[in-house]
Amino acid sequence: MEANQTHHIDTPADPHIARLEAKIDALTGHVGYLVERQRWQADLVDEMMPILRLAMNVSADHLHGMDQKGYFTFGREALQVVERIVESYSEEDVRALGAHIVGIMDTVKNITQPAILQVANEATDVFQHADDVEPMGMMGMMRATRDDDTQKGMAIVFEVLRQIGRTASAAGGSDQPRARVEAR
Repeated sequence: MEANQTHHIDTPADPHIARLEAKIDALTGHVGYLVERQRWQADLVDEMMPILRLAMNVSADHLHGMDQKGYFTFGREALQVVERIVESYSEEDVRALGAHIVGIMDTVKNITQPAILQVANEATDVFQHADDVEPMGMMGMMRATRDDDTQKGMAIVFEVLRQIGRTASAAGGSDQPRARVEAR
């Protein structure tokens, strides 16, 4: 009977049992594969954890440094500025800005040249100390025009005024000189 049972296990007479054994063999192979994958994943996690901890510590230190320097406070304030812009300007305003952004950037580029910034800084210094400047009458102004720097400054101011007038005339669409406004 033992020989018969062994024979029965090796070659079952029932085809249903043979299919079940084939499915069990296939499932056993799949379970073995899954166990191996799980082992591989566990090994990967074990190897990656120190790297992830180091990356988290470096990131936390970097973020803390950024916070200490004020980046996040600056970002929050900048978002409030953007919010005010969004609330104050329409889509058409933004489109117009986009259409003129190159000219605006050119102007900003020109304004931020070192010589222009120096002039602006010196002018603001004069305004901040305006109380220290002595009033000047007509004769004092006439004497001041003998100074080369004053003459150069006046020439620049008059040239700026000429350009402003030229641009205002062009913007107004008129090539005709405007009537003089009488001084009172």
